[in-house]
Amino acid sequence: MNKILHPRKILSVLFWLCLPSVVVIQLRAEGEVAEPFAIPTTAMEGDSSPIYELEGFTVVAQRYGEVSDHSLVSVQVLEAEDLQRQIQSTLGETLAWEPGLNASYFGPGASRPVIRGLGDYRVRMLLDDIGTLDVSDSSPDHGVSLEPLLIRRVDVHRGPDALLFGNAAIGGAINSQTRYLPETLPAEAVSGSIEARYETGADSRSGAAYATVRAGDFALRMTSAERHADDYSISGSARTSDYEATLNPMVYNPDTGLDEAVANPSGTLPNTYLDTETRSLGLLWEPASGRGSLGVAYSRYESEYGVPYQYGGDSTELFGDTGLEMRQSRLDVDASLELDSTLLERISFRFGQADYSHEETFTGKAKDADKEYEDTTMGLDSMEARIDFYHSLFPGLDGVAGLHGFDRELSASRLTAPPMETSRVSNLFDTQNLGYFLVETWTQDEWTLRAGYRFEWQEIVDRSLEANNYTREATAESHSLALGVTWRDYDRWGFDEVAITANVSHIERLPSETERYAFWSNAAIQRFVIGADNTGTPLEVEQSNAMEIGFEGHRGDWSARLNLYYYEFKDFVFLQDIKGSGNLALYVAKDAVFQGGEAELTRRIFESETSVLRVKGMMDWVKGENLTDDTYLPRIPPLRIGSRVEYERGNLEMGADLRYAFAQDKVQAETDVVQPELETEGYFELNCDAQYTWELSDAELTVFARLDNVLDVERRAHVSFLKDVAPLTGRSLSLGARWTF
Repeated sequence: MNKILHPRKILSVLFWLCLPSVVVIQLRAEGEVAEPFAIPTTAMEGDSSPIYELEGFTVVAQRYGEVSDHSLVSVQVLEAEDLQRQIQSTLGETLAWEPGLNASYFGPGASRPVIRGLGDYRVRMLLDDIGTLDVSDSSPDHGVSLEPLLIRRVDVHRGPDALLFGNAAIGGAINSQTRYLPETLPAEAVSGSIEARYETGADSRSGAAYATVRAGDFALRMTSAERHADDYSISGSARTSDYEATLNPMVYNPDTGLDEAVANPSGTLPNTYLDTETRSLGLLWEPASGRGSLGVAYSRYESEYGVPYQYGGDSTELFGDTGLEMRQSRLDVDASLELDSTLLERISFRFGQADYSHEETFTGKAKDADKEYEDTTMGLDSMEARIDFYHSLFPGLDGVAGLHGFDRELSASRLTAPPMETSRVSNLFDTQNLGYFLVETWTQDEWTLRAGYRFEWQEIVDRSLEANNYTREATAESHSLALGVTWRDYDRWGFDEVAITANVSHIERLPSETERYAFWSNAAIQRFVIGADNTGTPLEVEQSNAMEIGFEGHRGDWSARLNLYYYEFKDFVFLQDIKGSGNLALYVAKDAVFQGGEAELTRRIFESETSVLRVKGMMDWVKGENLTDDTYLPRIPPLRIGSRVEYERGNLEMGADLRYAFAQDKVQAETDVVQPELETEGYFELNCDAQYTWELSDAELTVFARLDNVLDVERRAHVSFLKDVAPLTGRSLSLGARWTF
């Protein structure tokens, strides 16, 4: 690569020069009030762009071109009101019932969203437009460093839309907008909210509060949240009968010299406690000129949680509970500048730096009751930044161009022969990534055309044996393209409004350090994991060609939308179990296909000046196939259908959800894996919720209740590594109150 454009140099400029440049320009700016800052594809409060509202689904038209929700850079927006009704202990579980979304469930402390059957590195987790800067994508037992109670909005970017956030996000991007910084200067001198919740299923106590104090051009925001939960209740037994029959979990008893069956818990799932704390302090400066803003926030996140027991296949192995203690300190900078130029309208800048660490601890039971130690420790020092240039080349053609990069140093220390401390080995990986992107939008009458391109360069250096004068590295580049066209019209074909969209894309993803260089035992998933590069077959760039067709229509009290998609992968990287070598799993690259769809239908049955009754329906389906081996891919979500009834009368809101997840009985052939993926039974889920709001003087008081899993049925998430040993929660009642002032 040309040394002048070497990404290390550009990263240095991006991280350390762009910030003061933006601030200095902002200080000198004068002029009329402009729109609040917004990152690409993310609508902010106060944006003057049109907003089309479906029932429970908000579609945002960006400043650089009005488009439907099926267009190239569409975004599904879940506002605080929707999140508060369905909030859980993790973001993955909070979003799990949205069409096209599932959760990788690994107990109440760790759960990431899965989009259209794609998870891990293919779903980019963002916090205020910058990565979460944790290790949640490297293993399913690693939690996301984010408290759902402090989220004010979640933007779900599917398919080609995620191009602006990284070529790795083939599945999509989940952008959580927090309350760490004020969105803009509040009108009141003091404002905020206090919320408290109690949930019976795990004796969970949680609370969150934020307050904003304004003084002139400045606003100070403080947030705090805590969550404490015991082991959660389940319906029936922890382990399925198929799992018991296949693995027959045993533990050796040294007193008798015999193997004894491991008890199958029922009623409560042991070692599923959760304790989290989050604090933040943010300062926003928005000069009276209205030409820009500058915000700085510091946050601290801490979490401790247990990991449900999973049998490793050997009765003599260490027997006990595994827990994880994680913490993150994070600094965020947010700056924007409005310009008078018609060519360059706005510059926005985001920077995040975080220090993350966690310890995976073991506490022995039975024969190992005297053993307690740290098995694995991990640390991540990372920073990420992006600068976006919004422009309008001529009337009808708008776009955004920018630079986006990150630098991360991942270290880990593991015991190869626990509990012997002398058996500890270390890994150290340095990863640098830089991307350039351009998205242009052309609008003419009923037609909107969008084209996007992104280039990424990435270098991974394995320094694990640097003390022995041995290092290795993998440097690669990727090029991604996406094209979308939307036709929208009114009073056509019997619809009040109708839109049809077609998207095509070619996305290239650069493999991660774990996928390349893993060579360690992962106790959480009970496998010894080996990266592809360690087998003598280095990974190539993963390539995806995708097509998507979307339809959206509105007529009177009816609204409907339908999406159908098809992803074809070359060198699709995933963790495959290998037969005949113990619990050995390799990262392999195979050709694969994902196809499926999502649908929503809403009808307003009744509406008056004081009340409204709505009924909604949903469906999502995805099929993932390994074409190379002619098998199904593991952990693919099942077909789901469901409905929701909502009733509002004055300040009273009530609702009920009824969903059905079909059985997932497409199992890989026994010849391909050590432990064949077991079937998962289907289940019904019924949830009810209600809330009432009192409007007080300059404040609101809302009380709410939610009854989850009313039928108390056994529910298992097929996408989870723990589905056969850790069902979802049984019947649980949540009660709470929120005071907003």
